[in-house]
Amino acid sequence: SKLGNAGAAENLVSESIALRDAIGLRDDLAASLLALARLQRDSNELGLARESPERSVKLVESVRTTVPGDEFRIAYLSAHLPIYDFQIDLSMDMHSEDRTAGFDRLAFEAAEHARARALMESLRESKSAIQRGADPGLVVRERRAQEQLNLKTQQLSRLLSTAHPPER
Repeated sequence: SKLGNAGAAENLVSESIALRDAIGLRDDLAASLLALARLQRDSNELGLARESPERSVKLVESVRTTVPGDEFRIAYLSAHLPIYDFQIDLSMDMHSEDRTAGFDRLAFEAAEHARARALMESLRESKSAIQRGADPGLVVRERRAQEQLNLKTQQLSRLLSTAHPPER
């Protein structure tokens, strides 16, 4: 895109997205979606650019749950922080164009989501060290409570993403 052929670059990235999606390379697909969003932002197609990082975040969150071990999950999340950063920056770019559409709220929500995810991973890592000497009954109760919390968090996330689209 920096060489001036944004259309060709966008076509190549779109092909990459289709191939990676068909093959099931979710992690690589997230990277391609971010590349597409950057090209669209650079072409001032901010509305289109907003869709790809949202999908990238969902892919990263999905893959993250399959990464074994707390340390690897934290490293995986850290490697994908640019997706969250881009989503925040893009929302602020959109807010600067339309200050009444609620994009500042979306940027804040994305920032808080990323911070919360990093905090959760950090707490999970420290919790494993604490649990080694804990009462097994308490560990089971804590695990059940965490499962309920995760379910409620997912429900809230779905509700927030569908019930509060940006105001126009």
